[in-house]
Amino acid sequence: MYWLDTNVFIEAKNTYYPFARVPKFWSFLSERLSKGDIRCCKNVYDDLLKQKDQLAGWAKTRKGNGMCVQSEPGVFARYTEICGFLIPNCPYRWYEEFCNGSDGWVIAYAMHFGGTVVTQESKSRKRKIRVPVVCKRFDVPWVDTFQMLDRLDARF
Repeated sequence: MYWLDTNVFIEAKNTYYPFARVPKFWSFLSERLSKGDIRCCKNVYDDLLKQKDQLAGWAKTRKGNGMCVQSEPGVFARYTEICGFLIPNCPYRWYEEFCNGSDGWVIAYAMHFGGTVVTQESKSRKRKIRVPVVCKRFDVPWVDTFQMLDRLDARF
């Protein structure tokens, strides 16, 4: 199971896979959401709806198909574990940005339910807590969009 970060959707829409140019990408995601191969936590879903654009409409129509997985106590416990580790190990402003966004939640869902985090973030950028770095610390597998597409044998 793959847990997608907000940036996967936004970057796809804005760069490689615009809706009008590559509709099969979006059909592929819809199909894999329905099959349960791809999931999104409620926090990512909420991020996408803030945009009030075509992507928000696309997400909204898939809410019941794994696009808005609700939290439960085990997810919250994993999230608390992540943020608890970050407090003494990074500048407060970085911690605050990370824990107020959806990144920590995506990792917490993957920890609790199992699966791989999909993000377009890299480990190398400084001055911010990076999703891959936190995934590595908590032994959560992560890939980028293209690696996920390869592993799911996407063709479009």
